[in-house]
Amino acid sequence: MISKTPQFDKALDKVLHELIPHARECDQRDISEYCEKKFEITDQDIEFLKILRVPPPIQCPTCRRQRRFSFMNWTRLFKRPCNAPGHNEEIISSVSTSCPFPVVDIPYYQSSYFDPTRMGFVSDIGKSFWSQFYELRRRVPLPAMVQEPSNVNAEYSMGGRNSKNVYYATGVFNSEDILYANGIRDCRECMDIIFVTKADRVYEAIRSENIVNSSYIYFSEECIDSMFLFDCRNCINCFGCVNLRNKSFCFFNEQLSREAYLEKIKAFDMGDRKTLRSLLDRFWSFVKSRPIRASQNFSSERVNGVSISQSRDLDYVIAAENSGHVRHSEDILGHHDSMDVTVSGGHSHHLYETSNVGSQSSVTKFSFTSKYITDSEFLLNCKRCKNCFGCVGLEDKSFYILNIPYKPDEYWSTVDKIKLAMLGRGEYGMGVPISFSPYAYNITLANVPFPLASEAVTRLHGYSQGETESNVKNMPTLKSDEVPRSIDDVSDTIIQTAVLSEHSGRPFRIVPKELEFYRRHRLSIPLSHPYERMDARTRIMGSYKAYRAVCSHCGKNIQSAFDPAEGFTLYCDMCYQNEVL
Repeated sequence: MISKTPQFDKALDKVLHELIPHARECDQRDISEYCEKKFEITDQDIEFLKILRVPPPIQCPTCRRQRRFSFMNWTRLFKRPCNAPGHNEEIISSVSTSCPFPVVDIPYYQSSYFDPTRMGFVSDIGKSFWSQFYELRRRVPLPAMVQEPSNVNAEYSMGGRNSKNVYYATGVFNSEDILYANGIRDCRECMDIIFVTKADRVYEAIRSENIVNSSYIYFSEECIDSMFLFDCRNCINCFGCVNLRNKSFCFFNEQLSREAYLEKIKAFDMGDRKTLRSLLDRFWSFVKSRPIRASQNFSSERVNGVSISQSRDLDYVIAAENSGHVRHSEDILGHHDSMDVTVSGGHSHHLYETSNVGSQSSVTKFSFTSKYITDSEFLLNCKRCKNCFGCVGLEDKSFYILNIPYKPDEYWSTVDKIKLAMLGRGEYGMGVPISFSPYAYNITLANVPFPLASEAVTRLHGYSQGETESNVKNMPTLKSDEVPRSIDDVSDTIIQTAVLSEHSGRPFRIVPKELEFYRRHRLSIPLSHPYERMDARTRIMGSYKAYRAVCSHCGKNIQSAFDPAEGFTLYCDMCYQNEVL
């Protein structure tokens, strides 16, 4: 096959041909407190680098993850001014007023008035590509939120598609009547859930599938009419159970008759906060007393990581499904032949150094928040683009560089020169710096596994921000201990009242649809802010870490999706299979 970038390919081939396994120092070793300092370039790394046609990274895997995570805001929404010409209204946005880049409302962003190609400029080969790319980043406004027109009544949601009646949620696909959720598919009437598929009338669930009319469900599948389950399969009418398979009418793993079970649970009123909290404490103590599968890996072969299902040949991966031949990645669905990828689905392949890039994307590198991308590099907020380089905000475009159109031959000739110059200056192969992220570090996914003080964020060229003004305005407030203990005693006036979080004192609202949900499912009003509840669910998942642990049965070293310091009884996959199931 004839090279389209012959000069660059010749220079890169020399680099890759001479590449052998070796140790190198991370370029952030003196500025990042989480840096590994030194890291290995292994034979497996070299295999991927040759497939993906990139030089070896200059940062350790941890610093690369931290940087990719800094482009992900899952939980925070803000009110801010619209920066569109002639606009001065406030808009709902995933980007706060602290953002150094312009932000415009979605109708303007999707209108003919917005033309990002008018903001482009011709590349100067003699200048740093990164400085030019950053200048384009500053010129092209961001949409207030990444939203699909296929969503209906989803003003307070980010990403996803084909969903209706979605409130404070991210990545909701083919679902309806969803509140406070992240990364869900095919769900109906659910609240406070994360990474759940095919759920109906569910409250508080984490990494679960095919759940109906149930609450407080964790890492479970095919369960109906149940509460407080951890790693259960095909269970109906079970309460407070761990590791069960194909069971009904079990209470804290004790088999009861139908009549005894119904009589037992009738004594517990979930609408009473004191009762609910007592049961939650009892449940988590029970979970930690039982052996649990540390890796949370299922139906997978030759995988190194945690929370992996139906996959093979994965190395250093956290959370993957139906994927193969992937390295150093997190939250991927239907991926293959990719490396350094964070949050991506839709049957994509040959991606490198991307975050929130997917939906059948391929051969895409150094890009963020872009969908349906092919044969492109350095894209931000783009959609349905092919053969584009260093572009921001483009849709349905091909052969663009820094948002300027080129004829195909001219495009490849220019890209060849740019990439050759970047390689010579040591710019090519670097991931997009944190400074390009529109989000304050402390509201991004990065702050979950890698929390930093503002001074440390500044050293990484990011920024931090304080908590922004809440949406309660001049509402009267209720202290957490003033909120009625029983859902039966909560009046409609609570939707005109702000509740002060029992953890932070931050005020939050109970919206009408939420109150209706609590009443219908007999659940007490929560006393923590929705943001805090979302963060708590992420911590239960393991905060995107693969912990080092020791199997409590055989004593061998293992990886765990759960923090050993939390007191879990962790088993390796073999011991779990042989001794528990």
